[in-house]
Amino acid sequence: MATLYIDNTNKTGDLTGADWTFTNGSTAVASAGNGTCQTDGLVAGDYVRANGGTQWYKVASVTNEDNFVITPAFQQATIAGIATINWQDVSVKNGTSIANAWVHPALYTTDTVRTAGDIGKMRANQTHVLAGLDLVADEDGTVAARIELKGCDSVDDPWSDASDAHVTFDFSDTSFQCSWIGDEYWQFKNIDFIQSADPNGALLFDNSYLIKVINCVFRDNAAFGIYLRSTPGFIIDSCSFYSNLSAGVFGYIGGGARIYNSVFNGGVATQNSGIYATYGSVFYLEDCDFGSTTAHNVASIRSTTSGASPIHARRCLFSDAVILSGIWPGTYLKSEDHNQVEGVHYSEYYNGTIKKETTEVRGGGALTSIKVTPNANCVANFPIMAMEWEEQAVPASEQTRGVAIKQGLADPTGFPTNVQLWLEAEYYNHATNDTVATAVSTATISVYNTWTWFPVTYTPAQVQKVRYRVWLGVKKSAEAYYIDNQLYDANPI
Repeated sequence: MATLYIDNTNKTGDLTGADWTFTNGSTAVASAGNGTCQTDGLVAGDYVRANGGTQWYKVASVTNEDNFVITPAFQQATIAGIATINWQDVSVKNGTSIANAWVHPALYTTDTVRTAGDIGKMRANQTHVLAGLDLVADEDGTVAARIELKGCDSVDDPWSDASDAHVTFDFSDTSFQCSWIGDEYWQFKNIDFIQSADPNGALLFDNSYLIKVINCVFRDNAAFGIYLRSTPGFIIDSCSFYSNLSAGVFGYIGGGARIYNSVFNGGVATQNSGIYATYGSVFYLEDCDFGSTTAHNVASIRSTTSGASPIHARRCLFSDAVILSGIWPGTYLKSEDHNQVEGVHYSEYYNGTIKKETTEVRGGGALTSIKVTPNANCVANFPIMAMEWEEQAVPASEQTRGVAIKQGLADPTGFPTNVQLWLEAEYYNHATNDTVATAVSTATISVYNTWTWFPVTYTPAQVQKVRYRVWLGVKKSAEAYYIDNQLYDANPI
């Protein structure tokens, strides 16, 4: 393993001559006849930039004293008649010290061979213009020794800059990106990824395992900040996403991540959502913030009608008007300590929402209730499971258990029937094997805003656990239903 250094001011020297021309869209660099690039020692693999320019280019080949070829094609406006070209001779500057630091991150990620545990340290507060270029990797780290690419800061400060300003990778609104395909065990830290027009995001990971992205910023990208496809073990920590037109993070076909302490905002060029979860991508979120400064166009989290994408959140703050949109059966949000309030839990499904309530409770009952708000997708053959309890070691004799439920508002269409709102008990109905039966309640609500007892009676054939579930399979104009958050063995009302 090795520590390598990157500093885009660290040229070897200048190519002399006169009247050099860099032409927009061309790979050819030419002098009017006074060039000395071969005499100076320019060879393929070195890096050059127009004196005072913003982007370093790799030399693909040298034709003669007056002509050489660069890659990618020159991205900026044509520059003609310049006397000096900045040059890094990579046979001299080998990246092993700050004096020999490379000028371009591709020298670390692509041009040279990486080994597990290598660290690429980039000088703080520098912008690497990567217009027209995909930054790619070739090697893998290991679970014990990731390959790291990081911007330095005031703590890790080999240049003694005393700066915490991030390194910036600027794609200058070209359709290029950082592309890690099949590359595993990498870590990125203290980098801003901006202005990528690539439809697959500024930072693409495809079949890339156990990657970490720490304290990075993703902004002003035409599609996504990060694109994830088949990325088990992916971690995003302490990052910021805004003004990425589609989403901050996009998950597709097994793409997903654990995201910690990160902030998602709409920004000025408003991104549609913080996270876009599709085709079975799975996200675990902790201590994240959605839309607190600027709202998203669509929702905090967006899904599609293709594939189930579960999202689990803990201690996250959702300030957008819509938390989850485009829900498909199997896609859901489960939010623990919702909106960073301890003990408040919220779940959103294809057919409704469930929330732990502390204000609308039954006098003499539990201190909390379960608020169930169905939507138009809540129907008899696709009911929402409002609650599930499990009781252990229930005796093998006739049992009665029940819950108290009320309908919050009056409804001109009446009340749910006993096949639209019910309590069920799933119990073991054989003395020795594990077959089960289900008993259901027959009670119905007849008065709104009044608690009604929903009992169910059953007889287990063995001492075993029993599962209880409340189901709601209808959407009426009434806003919500409330379940006293306690199981009773006699009518408590």
